[in-house]
Amino acid sequence: MSIAETIAQEIENLNLPQDETLQAITKARQALANLAVEQVEGTTFYRAVFTVEVLMDSKVDIGNWSLADIEQEITDGQFSGFVELDAFHGVSADDMEVLLASQGSAPEFFGLGIDREDEDNFDA
Repeated sequence: MSIAETIAQEIENLNLPQDETLQAITKARQALANLAVEQVEGTTFYRAVFTVEVLMDSKVDIGNWSLADIEQEITDGQFSGFVELDAFHGVSADDMEVLLASQGSAPEFFGLGIDREDEDNFDA
């Protein structure tokens, strides 16, 4: 369970009226996101991890859908959903190279792994 989910559960346990509960949960999520951003000032690379929750009234195979497709269905379609920031932190250049590789991206995506002599020949 994420920190945000734990806080949301604790707020719900207060037995507030539904509108006050939703407002408190939203404010807590915003505060957590702002705190995470403040903790990484001065770092060159960043990593954000999100949870996307989608609610639907029928079984739909969305495993191969793009985020844009899911967002479209949440905002204009038949799904209900929200996006929650789970983590946001600074990442070193070495760690970013590993993260990029794990996503199938080349380190050059952010100008990493380029020899300084070759930098002038790099097209970003």
